[in-house]
Parts: sequence; C-alpha cells; structure tokens
Amino acid sequence: MELIEEKKLWSQLWAWLKPDKPLLVGLMMVMVINTVVAISAPIFLQNALDLLQQLNIEASTDQEQQIIVFSILYTFALVMTFFTTMSQNLIVAKINARFIHRIRSDAYAKILRNKISFYDDSELGRLVSRIVNDTNELMGSANRFANAFSRLIILIGVLIIMFSYNVQLTLASVAITPILFVAVIMMRKFQRRVAKRWRKSLAIVNGNFGEVMSSIAISKAFFREEENFRKFEVLNEETYQAAKIRGYAVFATGPIQDFLKHMGIIILLYVSSIYVSQGLDVTVVYLFILLQQYMFDPISTIARSYNQFQSAFAALERVYTIMSDKEISEPTGGDNRSSLVGKIEYRGITFAYNPGTTVLKDINIMIEPKQTVALVGMTGSGKTSIVALLMRFYGGYKGDILIDDDSIKNYNIDHLRREIGYVQQDVLLFSGTILDNLKIAKPDVSIEEIWKALDAVYAREFIETLPDGILTVIKEEGANLSQGQKQMISLARTLLADPKILILDEFTSSLDLYTEAKIQQGIAQLIENRTSIVIAHRLVTILSADKIIVMSDGEIAESGTHLELLANNGKYADVYNKYFSFQISALKPKIKK
Repeated sequence: MELIEEKKLWSQLWAWLKPDKPLLVGLMMVMVINTVVAISAPIFLQNALDLLQQLNIEASTDQEQQIIVFSILYTFALVMTFFTTMSQNLIVAKINARFIHRIRSDAYAKILRNKISFYDDSELGRLVSRIVNDTNELMGSANRFANAFSRLIILIGVLIIMFSYNVQLTLASVAITPILFVAVIMMRKFQRRVAKRWRKSLAIVNGNFGEVMSSIAISKAFFREEENFRKFEVLNEETYQAAKIRGYAVFATGPIQDFLKHMGIIILLYVSSIYVSQGLDVTVVYLFILLQQYMFDPISTIARSYNQFQSAFAALERVYTIMSDKEISEPTGGDNRSSLVGKIEYRGITFAYNPGTTVLKDINIMIEPKQTVALVGMTGSGKTSIVALLMRFYGGYKGDILIDDDSIKNYNIDHLRREIGYVQQDVLLFSGTILDNLKIAKPDVSIEEIWKALDAVYAREFIETLPDGILTVIKEEGANLSQGQKQMISLARTLLADPKILILDEFTSSLDLYTEAKIQQGIAQLIENRTSIVIAHRLVTILSADKIIVMSDGEIAESGTHLELLANNGKYADVYNKYFSFQISALKPKIKK
C-alpha cells in the first residue's frame, strides 16, 4: 500500500487553509499572548514563594507588598490564560468549520465532475465514506494542530526560562524526552498504515450496507437475510480488528508518556538534591518541578497529536486521491455553439472499457439531421456503448465521432450534453415535487409549457389523480410512482429541455403495453424535427425508424429499413422471426374453439 508523500498532503492542506489566512494570523497572535501569560504564571508564583520564605526569616513591609503584587500578577496571568485559551478555541472552531466545509465542497464537486468510468470502479458507500467519515476525521485536526502549535511555543518558552535559571537542572529535566520522541517516530508510518486500513474497511462496511438496503426487497424475496447478515458479520469483524489495532497504535503512547513523565521527575529530584546540598534555593527546585509539568504537557500533547495526525493524514490521503486524480476529470472547455443541426457521424470507432475486451469494432455510422435510427441487437452487442461515446461518458476510443462535421472533442462538454436529450430505461427522479423535477430541464419554464409537455406524453391523466397533483412530493427513488409514470415524467422533462439530438435507450422496455401505447404518439412528437437514436426491443418503436442498424458482437452486422432487412434474410430477419413476431402474435385475441 503506497503512501502519498506528506509534502503533497501538506500542500493540499494549506490550499484549503489559505483562504483563512487572516484568521490564522489572529490565531498566532492569541497563541503568543497565551504562551507569555502561561509561562509567566509559575515565575510569579516562584517569586512570591521566595519572598514568603524570606519573610519567615526576616519580616519586611516591602516584602509583604511584593508578595501581594506577585500574587496579583499570578492571578492576572491565570485569568489571561483562561481568556486567551477561550479566544484561541473559538478562532480554531471557526477555522475548523470553514476548513471542513471547503474540503467537502471541493471533494463533492470533484466527484460530480468525474467521468462515468470513475463511478464504474467506485462503490457508492465508499464515496460516501470519503465525503462524510474521512472529513469527520479531519474535523478535529485544525483544533489538534492549533493546540499542538501553541504547546510547541510554550515548550520553547519554558526551555528558555529553565536554561536561564539553571543549565544542569534543565538538562536533568529534558534527559528523558528523547526516548519519547524516538518511540513516536518509530511508530509513525505504522500508525498511518493501520489508520488507512481501518478507513478502508469502514468504507467497505458502508458500501455493503448501502447495497443491501437498496435491494432489500430482492433480499427478502430470495430469503437472503441470513446470508447478508453473515457477510456483514465477516466485514464487520475485519473492521473491528482494524479498529482494535488502530486503537492500540493511537493509545499506546499514553502509558509510555505517563511513565516517562514520572521518571523525569525522579531524575530532576535526584539531581536537585545534589545542588540543594551545595546551596541551591529550594524554591528554584519547586519552580523547575512546575516548569517541568509545563514542559511535559506540551511534549505529551505534541506526541499525542502527532499520533492523531497519522490517522488524520490517512483520511486526508483518501480525500486527496479524489482531488489529485486529473486523468478522470471531464474537460469542460471547447466550442460553445449557439445551436446544432444534428448531423452525426461515427468514423472507424473502436472502443474497449478495459484492455483486451473490445466492445466496439470499426463502427461507421452516418445519421442525417432529423433522421431516426434504431439500434437493435442482443444484449452486450454494443448498442448502449455507441450512445455513451456520443455523450462523452468515455474517452480513449480509436476513430472519431462528429456532430455537424466537427469532432465532439471540440465541443464544450456541458453545452454538448444540453443539446442531447438522453432518456434511459432506469429513470432517476430527484427529491422534491414532480414540478421540481420538470423544472430541472428548464428552470424558467411556465406552467402552461409544463402541462403541454405532460399532455404530449399522456401524463396528465395520472398526475391529476394524485392528491397533490403536480406538487406531489416524490419519495426516495420514486417509490410512490410506477415505472411507467416515472418514464412519462422523464419524457416530459426531456421535451421541455428541447434538445437537438435525442437518445432513447430501451425507454419502453419497462412499460406495460397499455402505457406504451398511450405514449407512442407522444414519442412521435418528441422525435419530430430531431435527430434520434433509439435503442429498442419493441417492434413498434423499430418500425418508425428511418434506418435500422443491427449490432452483433460489437460490429455492425447490417443496416437498412425494416423491409430491406427482412428481404436480406440476415440477422435482423432471424431476430424478427424469433422475437419480434411474437410481439405481434401476443396482441392477437385468443379464440376458444
């Protein structure tokens, strides 16, 4: 498992933090003030104790007043420490919220702009895990970083004060710290790897859960509840083992730090006893004990934060892989033309989704403007791949595809897709009302235009029977609508978009004969004056085409009109005799003798 260089991760991290540079400067100033007052507190206390010790020997009004002054200064330092710490936490909270908001927005935008091939290789649950879980892991990073940085400043200040008082006691105080840092460095990559393993296993669990929940009806129909549970138990056990190792890696330094801290105190007391016997003031020893606590707290915080940073960096690495993958980003530049005529040409197209599995072989097709072409063939023959390339869902093909005698690679991709209406078999309706879904095609559409489009596809009848009519809220995945009703809404939406080129991908294969018969006239209006490519299994759709192209194993087997292809007595005639003819005979009434 190759790890991304930390330099790249830090660079991306700074790119997300840079917009908050003024807040970061303010945070630094508060940290400096916090450090000064935090370090000053034990010094004021030590001076007060020193004067108190002298007061016991020889009373003095000036000494009493100085004790009061140092006590007030000590109290002031504690109060200022409280307020600067609170201010620091508030600034960090704001930076942290903006930081996470920026990461999620950028990652989500990047995912949306990816090519279809990205989604072919990605599970929904894992993508959700990266956007939600991995960014949640980063949520506390800004706070931990600020806390660790402020502790580092305190550590430097404490060491300066300690060295200014007594070099020997300072060396004794820090004697044990190198061992702690060596242990942290040794565990560095291990902690990051186990954190990455845990994140990956958690994403797999999320993906499995999403897959099962989205197909719960099928699971119940085939009695797969126990099988699904057993599979989940295996995945959940792997996640548990990964989480357990991650927990060991993160928390192992805690007991080590406590042990080393107490060993440091013992070493300091031993060395101090030698110098006290030589005349060193006991209050200096007490000051060093206080300062050592101030020193060990930053060291422990920095060490603990470093371990947590490894987990955060593992999460950042997973998000970074989305942000840094430029090869799968869709290009959006190119010619933004005002309109298209609709002439389409495929020139020698050869295409494979994966190396060694060619799905299209030397495809040459000419489609004239406003012509309707039907693609027929067995499943896997390459029909959907032909239209997917026209939509620029995939690249990497040999040959070229032209619209109006210009390569589609020269077109602005967003503009190109606005000029192509794509109606698929599986209809996606977004959350919201029916009206909201129709307005996706044309936000400023009038209600008259909407009803005209609905009438064209014969959708008014079922919409007016709904309790809230066109304002009916669509449930998740359109669960409160039939497949035919969803298809009608999809067709009306496409009609409102008014594309120059229309793709109908087996759009009636999921409709019953009654519903299909109702919308066929609407389809005729939809394809009128448009260049249309129809992938169909229904004879009634194929017969209306100007040209039929028969696909077989990624190649064009033959092309022509319905009558021409029947006369050729080739593959189309064979398919017609075996399949299409049954669609006609199925409609004939059965007469009992």
